[in-house]
Amino acid sequence: MPRKPRIEYEDAIYHILNRGNYREAIFSVGDAGQVFEEALFTACDRFGWILHAYVILSNHFHIALETPEANLMRGMQWLASTFGNKFNRLVRQRGHVFQGR
Repeated sequence: MPRKPRIEYEDAIYHILNRGNYREAIFSVGDAGQVFEEALFTACDRFGWILHAYVILSNHFHIALETPEANLMRGMQWLASTFGNKFNRLVRQRGHVFQGR
């Protein structure tokens, strides 16, 4: 059964968090934290998000952002897949990096 679609709004402020798959410390590996930060900034530019705050911890991140357009889902999909591909190249692995959506 597919997930229900996320409700998105224009000019909404979201608190987003996601954790490494199996709660692994993904951001402690090499330059993974910096790679994620660069991908986050690119996502903000690409999707017009206003980044209010963020923190990258060893196994998860928190983001507070505003979406002038209702495009959170599309942007988070881009962010997770872009970082996931870069992380997997870094550690020479395959598969998803984050648990859940």
